[in-house]
Amino acid sequence: HVFSFQSLDQILLSEYAGLDSTQQEIYRLVSFLEASCGTVHRQLILRLIDISATAVKSRLTELDGLVDEYDIEPDHGLYGWRTRHSVIAQTIAQYKYADDDEIAETLKHVIENINPTVWLELRMLREMCGSDSGISQIPNPEIRIQLLHRIIAIAPGERVPRHRLITALIELERYDDAEFEIEEAIRTVKRDPPLQRYKVRLHIAKAQHQVGLMREDRIALLKQAERLAQEAIERFPDDKHAYKAYADVGIALAHIGGDGSVLHHAVTELHKAAERLLDPEFSELAR
Repeated sequence: HVFSFQSLDQILLSEYAGLDSTQQEIYRLVSFLEASCGTVHRQLILRLIDISATAVKSRLTELDGLVDEYDIEPDHGLYGWRTRHSVIAQTIAQYKYADDDEIAETLKHVIENINPTVWLELRMLREMCGSDSGISQIPNPEIRIQLLHRIIAIAPGERVPRHRLITALIELERYDDAEFEIEEAIRTVKRDPPLQRYKVRLHIAKAQHQVGLMREDRIALLKQAERLAQEAIERFPDDKHAYKAYADVGIALAHIGGDGSVLHHAVTELHKAAERLLDPEFSELAR
């Protein structure tokens, strides 16, 4: 293919077209999972596709060079499946899972077949929540929220899906739901830097967007956000995002209340943190 005038996409799709239907189904599912969830393993594929365990060897032989198996934890029956390259996986997934409804149904099917006692599958859930090719690629926010709720139901101790759920609820201005999920997350997985920041973001969002509030009410919400942001810096002094949240409170107070003192103090704290931690991102945030 080195001297071919075909694009990489055309080469890969022509190669795919030459496979039989079962080979295509395996290839496209492995590609999709690799792109959206990271590491894929044999037993999960067998749960998702109707392939008998006795047929695995022959199927891998047929897909030699397209889907390869490698050892993860052989003693525990964990064997990974992967394509030749992550770019190839993303390309196949892009073309063969082009319908948003099919993407959502596939992710739902994967979630329902996850075994939360397997560390690798828990990691896949985290990757599914954090990857741009995972749940976040679904344009309908309500469907994203439904999938995140399903993940939390089977893996309540995982932080990442809770973080993504709270973010989605704040963006949709479902503030009561977001507040409930923050408190539920703190109760279940304990307070961490993102959860503390989400409390700040929630108060800022209410102050900026909630209907029916007087100016003094909005300022009161931002004063609460200021206290929460200061608490975040005290609890997590090395978290640069905590300083950014504090600055966001200051910006909102400057716009709504006409008072720039909090913003000035936040920038001063950023400079102090930059000198202490020697992290150039702090200086960039301050700038």
